[in-house]
Amino acid sequence: MPTPCVPRPEHPNPIFQRDAWISLNGDRWDYALGPVGQQPTEWDGNITVPFCLQSELSGTGASLSRALLKKFRPPLASGISRKAALWYRLKLPKLPAAWSRDGVRILLHIGACDFSAKVTVNSSSFPEHHGASSPICHDITDALEGRHGNGHENVVLLRCTDHEGAAGELLPCGKQARRGFPGNGPHIATIYSNVTGIWQSVWLEAVGSSTHLTRVHAAPRAPEPSTRQAWRVALYPKLSAGYAAL
Repeated sequence: MPTPCVPRPEHPNPIFQRDAWISLNGDRWDYALGPVGQQPTEWDGNITVPFCLQSELSGTGASLSRALLKKFRPPLASGISRKAALWYRLKLPKLPAAWSRDGVRILLHIGACDFSAKVTVNSSSFPEHHGASSPICHDITDALEGRHGNGHENVVLLRCTDHEGAAGELLPCGKQARRGFPGNGPHIATIYSNVTGIWQSVWLEAVGSSTHLTRVHAAPRAPEPSTRQAWRVALYPKLSAGYAAL
């Protein structure tokens, strides 16, 4: 159930596509650059998800200053400083009535966010995720308000940091540039622009509380022609009687 007129409206994981899902991609996200420990009171503008801060497709060029545009644009776009964070805010759309049924769990998926991401939904915070290329998934059911039609607004806040750790350890950066590197000789220097923030699709999905698949791993068993399948499931302690998993 993708939202129309948004970038990358297709389901990010077709093998696990369920009927009950909503894409959160698009330019409805507010963003701000500010201190790590201080939630913004004012927002710099809108950012189009799932494009990173340094990408022109993010739409941040309309709100960044000339100095920041020069800093955050290719060919050698910079990252953010150690004391700074890239903040996101999104007011969630109204959820389908079926999602308010007892036993339904609502998951927030972020395909990838470079590098560390701390998610808060309304007043509930979730564990900080570290890793630029690994997916993020939080069960936000209990943090939501207004699931039963009382008209409350649900807000997702995401704090992204992308720099060396507090102890000085280096984070994996691949060939991202810390500074300009012209190289020597006729070759082209293999130093790329930095990537900061969300760079893969974001979506909500509703699943059954009793049991639902989270991953499938199929491994061949040689020399037999058959295939052995390993299934990973998520089990919840509270099981509504007679409720079938979505």
